[in-house]
Amino acid sequence: MKNQFTQSERRILSRILFNVSAWHLVAFLVFEFVLIIGTYYYVQNRTMSYAYQAVREEWEQKLHGMVETANASTPSFRNAKVDIEPEPVATWIFSKEGFPLSEDLTLIGVTGNIAPLMEVYARAYTPHTFTQWSTTTLNKQPLLIGTRDIGKAGAFLVSAYSLSEIVHTLHALVAVDFTLALASLLIILPITYGLATHSLKPIRLAMLRQRHFVNDAAHELRTPMTLLRGILELEKESNDPEAMRTAIEEGLREVDYLSRIIGDLSTLARVGSNQPTLKFEPLELGKLVDEVVYALSVFAEENHVSVLVDAGEEAWTLYSDRVQLRQLLTILIENAIKYSRHDGRVKIRIGRKRNDLFIDVMDDGIGIPKEDLPRVFDRFYRSKGAEQHAIGSGIGLSIAAWIVSLLKGTIAVSSIEGKGTTFHVTLPWRSIRRGFHST
Repeated sequence: MKNQFTQSERRILSRILFNVSAWHLVAFLVFEFVLIIGTYYYVQNRTMSYAYQAVREEWEQKLHGMVETANASTPSFRNAKVDIEPEPVATWIFSKEGFPLSEDLTLIGVTGNIAPLMEVYARAYTPHTFTQWSTTTLNKQPLLIGTRDIGKAGAFLVSAYSLSEIVHTLHALVAVDFTLALASLLIILPITYGLATHSLKPIRLAMLRQRHFVNDAAHELRTPMTLLRGILELEKESNDPEAMRTAIEEGLREVDYLSRIIGDLSTLARVGSNQPTLKFEPLELGKLVDEVVYALSVFAEENHVSVLVDAGEEAWTLYSDRVQLRQLLTILIENAIKYSRHDGRVKIRIGRKRNDLFIDVMDDGIGIPKEDLPRVFDRFYRSKGAEQHAIGSGIGLSIAAWIVSLLKGTIAVSSIEGKGTTFHVTLPWRSIRRGFHST
């Protein structure tokens, strides 16, 4: 398909492909960034809550001993109780004057003496009735510090908890997240390119359809223009009034054909763009069919085809758009007449099946080959038999399919080559109202 595009079209498609791929990639990177940051803060909050809980549990276990130690001390007390065993939470008790009453010198996960750090917090302590939390470092090792009073004689305590394991865990988590993000990026790049390429398929098809439309339209217009020019050139020097009359009649037929093609092309140009404003009103379908049949009666006589309408005894009133529905009926009935046999017959049947109203347009003409049936509603498509039997542009049925879609109905075709064709139009029950009569 790529070779079917011009260089400028390929540049446009490449630019669109790049933009779509870039937007997909940016969206993925934003998602990964939000996921990594969100995961980091979630894990941090959960692990820090464990640290806070560990300090609180330490305080609950030592609370009674802390109170007794504080009450037994005096401002002149200098000999603190020292514990050199490694503790998961190192707790220091200070008197009101800031003298240490109990010391835990070793903290698990931290190297070095923590006494200078605890004394710094003791000197900076101000009385408060709630727990104060802060984070600091000792020898480049992160610590969680909690301070609170113990409600007796103005004594207070300072506890330290090592955050090394938490920080290592968070760093490992970030490393894993970035590794996974990089691996995902390597995987997502071809997927993004594939999705972008797939999303361009409708654009490529639209470009091809536009080109085919222009080419086919030019071809359809060129043929009658060539014939018209030939007729005029042949009769330019002629002095025979009868020959000139014949040439004028042939020229007028070609002009009429050109007018119809231009009208059909104008209709096709609206297909896929803004839908026309539909004016729904009660229409007696049988009368509308009779109007179309009467309008095409001269055409039917010229082709020696009889047209029969079987609407039953019941009058159906359909809520629909008169202009669009009349054009739909005209296309289907005219096609049936055009491709019927000499002295053939076209039958139009109207009825209801369950909650649907249907319109069948049947002819006993040349039929459509089985392999051509899937393409009968394609623009400008005509089977070989149709091209040999009658002049046409191949636009009408594509317009008919578009009109049916506007009216929220369905259209189908069945045919037996050499025996005839039936077009079956179904309109949904929402469009049907009984007991109304158009005024």
